[in-house]
Amino acid sequence: MEPANWAEANQDLANELKAFARENVGPIKAPKQVDFVQALPREPTGKLYKRLVRDAYWTKHKAAADAAPAG
Repeated sequence: MEPANWAEANQDLANELKAFARENVGPIKAPKQVDFVQALPREPTGKLYKRLVRDAYWTKHKAAADAAPAG
């Protein structure tokens, strides 16, 4: 998430956003975590580069899986 006001970007806001999502969408679609970033990757038109956002999370997930002991 790219907050407009960084003073409000804290764990309380993240918890509030997750609670709001749980009330308004199904539990499968509600986020498990909320991350705040300074700037999301965007095309010149302002549209998000969703692939770059996904790749950042897949890279973290893969690194964690590779670091886990086999077995």
